[in-house]
This record gives sequence, structure tokens and C-alpha cells, in this order.
Amino acid sequence: MKISVNRLVAALLGVALALCNAASAQTKSELVSIAPLVFSDAEFAQTGERRHPSSQTQWQRVALPDSWNQQNRPRGEIGWYRVQFKLDTLPRTPQAIYIPRVTNNVAVHINDVFIGTSGRIDEREMSWNLAQIFSLPPSLLKPGENELLVRLHPDHFPRAGLSEIHIGDEAQLRPLFEKRVFWQATAPMFISGMLSLTALLSLSLWLSRRKETVFAFFLLQCLATKARIWHTFARSPDSFAWLVAAPSLTWMMAMQTSFALRFCEQQAPRFERFMWFYAMVATIILVAFPGGPVIFASFIANAAVALVMMVVLGQALTRKRNIENLSLLAAIYINFGLAIHDLLNYRELLGFTTIYLLPLGA
Repeated sequence: MKISVNRLVAALLGVALALCNAASAQTKSELVSIAPLVFSDAEFAQTGERRHPSSQTQWQRVALPDSWNQQNRPRGEIGWYRVQFKLDTLPRTPQAIYIPRVTNNVAVHINDVFIGTSGRIDEREMSWNLAQIFSLPPSLLKPGENELLVRLHPDHFPRAGLSEIHIGDEAQLRPLFEKRVFWQATAPMFISGMLSLTALLSLSLWLSRRKETVFAFFLLQCLATKARIWHTFARSPDSFAWLVAAPSLTWMMAMQTSFALRFCEQQAPRFERFMWFYAMVATIILVAFPGGPVIFASFIANAAVALVMMVVLGQALTRKRNIENLSLLAAIYINFGLAIHDLLNYRELLGFTTIYLLPLGA
């Protein structure tokens, strides 16, 4: 009797285990995920209105990324993008909509349901340097035809536009989003914090050695660099970061010149005075005329002045060939290369989604 009871218990346990495995397998089969869809084209209409386009709207097919600068579109009127796609199988896992770059803000709808915005649109919150990801509940998708609408607010940005759009499993898309945001904003924020600490160290050294002005100019260079990269993660349109973003680049070069000459114990008084004068004049012009064409003209002028600066500092830093001087010279050359990269990027000669590198070279 005991044997039969033991056999019965063992049989029941086996059945229970088999049922658990079957339920687990069924659950796993229900967690259907789809490979991320990447949309490299869309329909576009610049209606200038916040309300959804009507059935009478005239759409035109555009390639993504879509640069409003290259298409010469008005930067003060709202535009709509429409992407229609078909799903044969509905996903059961959390989905997401990932957009590597928008300028300046977007509102996203899926199948006439509002999903979210990139920022406070009515306050023109800055999203130009931040990738966007929107969580998408699978219940909002449907078998067959689906429609994604993206309303873009250009906010008069010269480089307005929209990158390619990704839709798919959130677990696959979120790492891409986080990696891009790290290089766009998190790393510059970290570098900004390190510059603050370095500036405080330089200040303490200068206060204890007032005659060694090399520390004072390094302090000023740190502050100018911090001012320059501030706008890469500042989101308020009223932030002081936007006022100092372009002028601070000229002060970076002026402080770098004064610091490098004192670092290698060389002199170039005329060129040094010219750099300070150039920074002051450029600042006045950029504050008085903060428009895109003036900013671009200042970038071209900065590149020309920087070439002369590298020649002058190259001669000064190679008169005494030691590891310290050569390392500083190499850093100056690298920063110049990053600046040229960003100048080309500003003109969209390197693509629409390329990340700016100079903030990472600070």
C-alpha cells in the first residue's frame, strides 16, 4: 500500500511538472517580439498647424534623415511626417519608437493615439542635441496597417529636421538611445564638472603663486571651455548658455594662446594682443547679431585665426622639445581637428545625425 501511494505521489508530481513546463513554454511563445523596423523614408506635409492633417492634405515622399536646411524649408512653420507600416504579427513585449535626432521638438502619435513629446513644446524646450525614445504599449498596435504621425516644431533652428525612425522591441532600442545620449549630453556634462574642479584647483594654485600667471590663464581657459559646452545639455531657450555659446569659442582660443605661451616660457606679445582683441570684437558682433549666418561666419573666421594660432604656438612649443610641450601641442592640434569636424557637421556635410565632437575634446 505504501508503495502504491508513493507511486501515486510521484505520478502527480510528474504531471504537475509537465503542466508547469507547458505553461512556461506557452508564456514564452506568447512573448512575441518583432525585429526593429527602420524607416528611411516618410511622407511629409508642412501645414504650419498643430491639428492633424486632413484627408485633403497633399503629402510628398521624402527620404529620412530629412534636413530642412538642404530642402530650404521655412523654419517657422510646423511640419508633419507620416509613416505607414504593416504588421503580420502583433508583438507582446514592450515596444518603443526611437529617433536619433530631432530639431527642435516633436509630438508623436501612433494610430491616432498621442504617445508623447520630446520636450515642453510650447516653451520651445531645446531637444536639438538629444536622441528621443518613446515607450509604445503593444496594445496600441494592430494587425495589418498602422500609422505613425510625427509633428515637428522647427522653432527657427537652422538645422531643423528629422532623422530616420526606429520602431521595435524596447529592450533592443533603449541601449542604442542610451549610448547616443551618453555621447551627446552625459559625457559633456561630466567633462563640464571636471572643468569646474580643474578651475578650482588652478584658482588655488594661482592664489598661492600670484606671479605664476600660467595658472590664472589656465583657469580662464577652463571657464571659457565650460561656457562653450554648456549649451550642449542646456534645454531652456532662455538659458545664458545660448548667449555665450558662440562667443566663448573665441575666448577659448585667446586663453589657450596666453596659457600655452606661458607654459612653454615663450613670448608673442603682438599675437597675444590680437587674440584678445579678436575675442572682444567677435563677442560684441555675436551678441548684437545672434543669427545663424553670423554664427557660421564667426566659425569660418575662427578656423582661419586658429590656423595662425597653431603656427605661432607650434613654433613656441617646439623651441624646447620636451614631453610636456609636445603633449600640449598635440592636444591643440587634436582640438583643432575636432573643431573642423564640427564646422563641417554644422553645415551638414557629414550627415544629419553625426554627433558634435569638440565638446568631448575639452
